[in-house]
Amino acid sequence: MENILHCCEWKLEAVDSNLKIIKNAGYTAILVGPIQKCKEGWEWWKLYQPYGFSIGNKLGSKEDLKRLCDHARFLGIKIIVDVVVDHVASDEKLNLVPHEKVDSKLRDNIYFWKPAIEISNWNDRNQVINLCPGLPTLNLANYELQDMIKEFFNELLNIGICGLRIDSAKSISLPEENGNHFFSRVIKPINERIYIMSELIFVDEKLLDMYSKYTKVLTENQNYHNKERLCTFSESHDSYYEFKSTAAWKGKKLIEKYREAASKNSDIIQYVRPMQDDDNSIWKHPEIIKINKSRL
Repeated sequence: MENILHCCEWKLEAVDSNLKIIKNAGYTAILVGPIQKCKEGWEWWKLYQPYGFSIGNKLGSKEDLKRLCDHARFLGIKIIVDVVVDHVASDEKLNLVPHEKVDSKLRDNIYFWKPAIEISNWNDRNQVINLCPGLPTLNLANYELQDMIKEFFNELLNIGICGLRIDSAKSISLPEENGNHFFSRVIKPINERIYIMSELIFVDEKLLDMYSKYTKVLTENQNYHNKERLCTFSESHDSYYEFKSTAAWKGKKLIEKYREAASKNSDIIQYVRPMQDDDNSIWKHPEIIKINKSRL
């Protein structure tokens, strides 16, 4: 079982300087925020609006990532990188139009894009996999685009990362649904080499079973039956910022919820709250450390 610390908004150099503390707190892996070139500014959501598949943004450079991976490997800690491959940054008016700074190799290829129509019903699977989640969305069934993403992943592997978190994975269809071979052609070949989890919040168990053939499933459903393929959490950056479903949790409540999630005998993520939150150091609370070490 992996105990994963989610340092969503930490600069890579800050993660690096805290490696020994993280190791001593019983974490076996660290999930860092997307490191693709993205919209400028420190709002968390801008990390999830990339310009393409080039490495280096406000969290750090390619060299910073390599240094972190080298130091983490020495301590026996996995570095997992959050990757955004489903969508790109929108224009400044927030239309379903790629930002002018989006890589021209993506922006100018008409075959790389889904129709510029926003999802209106998230319970309609056809809409979820064929339309846009509020941002310009890539057609990941395209083999040329898949090859670009494979190059990006290989670059990350060569730097030394040990895992990937596939953001917004439920919007990426599976071969069983419509013949999109992104997961079978891009993900499965490297799944044997590194740790990969697909973000799949608010989906049913049938879909979790389908995705679990290719990667771990990252979901809020802590009771999902396939524990070997499950990675879960008590709170995430989405639930804290966007859904506000856990933002009111404080102190003991945060610890209780983490203990409950950690008891499911699956991989578990502990989200580090932003610096302005009074409970941003819960991740290294003695009770959290005790929970982590009981799972090692």
